[in-house]
Amino acid sequence: GAKAECGSSAIAATKSGEAAEPECCTALADCVICLVYLPSGEARDAAKAMAWSMGAYTTLSPFDLAITHVLFKVRPLEKTAAQVSVRIAEDQVCFLDQSWLEACCEKRRRLPESQFPHQRVSYSPVLDADYAAIARKGGATIAARMTSKGGRRPLGAAPSAAHPEALPPL
Repeated sequence: GAKAECGSSAIAATKSGEAAEPECCTALADCVICLVYLPSGEARDAAKAMAWSMGAYTTLSPFDLAITHVLFKVRPLEKTAAQVSVRIAEDQVCFLDQSWLEACCEKRRRLPESQFPHQRVSYSPVLDADYAAIARKGGATIAARMTSKGGRRPLGAAPSAAHPEALPPL
């Protein structure tokens, strides 16, 4: 049979509400991708499915110290920086457009982050409206629901002390 595009079965399953079982590759196995700054719903679910199909971990907690990438829908003409709770460590964390993940998935390998649009950010947990919205909706409930669905672990990965599952309080 023909091989499915990376994540395509996961995206189709997400849209139809079925459990996703995409083919797994490990090109992004050393990545922890924060999805909290993507629009909730279908866009975030699709990004999670793509990340997991590439072997990456995902989280909705901006306080997770293991984060390597933070995805946004970058608006090139936007002059203001996004307010984030993720610590800005430029040599450790990349703040970039979701097109990087989509392209990695399409090529089935990790692509250089420098070739994709980056988001201007400002570390300001008090003004981080995206995380506050999740916390208001019941961060503990969301963390429990994500954990019960496999949490931020990619398919087949076991939990570890290095990858805690719960969202911390504000």
